[in-house]
Amino acid sequence: MKPKSYILTKSRIASFAVTGFAIAISLTAFRAQADEWNKKTILTIDQPMQVMDTYLEPGKYVFKLLDSQSDRHIVQIFNADQTHLITTILAIPDYRVQPTGRSQFQFWETPAGFVGALKAWYYPGDNFGQEFPYPEHLRRVAIAQTHTETNAVTPPPPASEPQQQPGGC
Repeated sequence: MKPKSYILTKSRIASFAVTGFAIAISLTAFRAQADEWNKKTILTIDQPMQVMDTYLEPGKYVFKLLDSQSDRHIVQIFNADQTHLITTILAIPDYRVQPTGRSQFQFWETPAGFVGALKAWYYPGDNFGQEFPYPEHLRRVAIAQTHTETNAVTPPPPASEPQQQPGGC
């Protein structure tokens, strides 16, 4: 027969092992949900792009939601390796009927010659996304530019020699 202290030691070791295993599993599960929580998305662009008042050169960027329990519409944009926060934007909720299995970006319609302006960002599988309201001053510039292009005044043709009236001298 084994001594009572030996049996207690074995049961303690087993309980510590089970507890340690449970903690390891819970930490692993939390780590796997990190991208779900912050909606981390990597975007590579080959042309300049505007996100509200921020101009982004061609390159790779990381979009994430700020770790906030109270507001799930604060978007942070980082450089590719996430060592520099480029901007933080307060977006507004945007709804779509059909979620997709990949990230989706929508752009505002802008006049020719203007940089593309990001309108909305949706995370895969989500019905709700983040809408980036176009700043009022930029909207006025775009409208003015469009108005000028479509309503341009054409100068009159150059004056030519006056035509003679029939029956004239």
